[in-house]
Amino acid sequence: MKLFLVSTTTLSLLSSLALTGCASDPVAISKILQDKKAYFNQNFSKQSISESVLKQIPKEDYATLNKDTRFDFETKLTNGDKIVNKKQTMNYSSIGNGLFQLESEYSSNDITTGFNFLLNYRGLFNLKWVSASTSKGYSDMPYEIKSVDRWDKLGLNPGEESIINFKWGNVVQLVNYHDGQNKCTLSKLTKANELYPKLSGQIREFECQLIKDGAIFSRSKYAYIADWGVAIPLEIVYADYKIEYKLVDIH
Repeated sequence: MKLFLVSTTTLSLLSSLALTGCASDPVAISKILQDKKAYFNQNFSKQSISESVLKQIPKEDYATLNKDTRFDFETKLTNGDKIVNKKQTMNYSSIGNGLFQLESEYSSNDITTGFNFLLNYRGLFNLKWVSASTSKGYSDMPYEIKSVDRWDKLGLNPGEESIINFKWGNVVQLVNYHDGQNKCTLSKLTKANELYPKLSGQIREFECQLIKDGAIFSRSKYAYIADWGVAIPLEIVYADYKIEYKLVDIH
């Protein structure tokens, strides 16, 4: 059994949470969907992340998507010889400084199968995240970034790398955090309307690698929409399967 040292400040926090519900408690999906804005503001605001992490975010003058926007995708999951086609929607809501409250909804045969709720940096890096499966009916344990000791600005020219070195754990974890690194390399520049006809300006395609506890967790490709200051996924590869994304609509 793991033992955790709890400070006086933490005990005070836990006492207050006892009145409102602990941040790690499962939440019914039905309750989340009744008032998603309230759920995001309570659990995925800037205040939900440590001030020391927020201070590491690079000061940038990049454009930022200034209205709530939904991207619709058709996805193809390949696992060996097995291929599964599904749909996914991603709703981005900017809260400033490159941060987005992000809701991702998964569906198959027009039936919702699950959600991810996240506090995310420009579509490329999660600061806090939780999954919720409709088969369970409740959210899982949330995870968050605990500290950051390096956070580079995004590359502007092909070949440039940006690295984030961080520690992460679940929201009630106080010691023995996991090590992580997110490295994104700008691979090429393309026209945005080649990705989707209604877009304009430039796409910066990033190839990223996520490392957790010294091992590669995933490799991914993202299309960063320069005029909007946000990235959407093109492909994510894990050890056992690959997901490819096709953008079909923007609302």
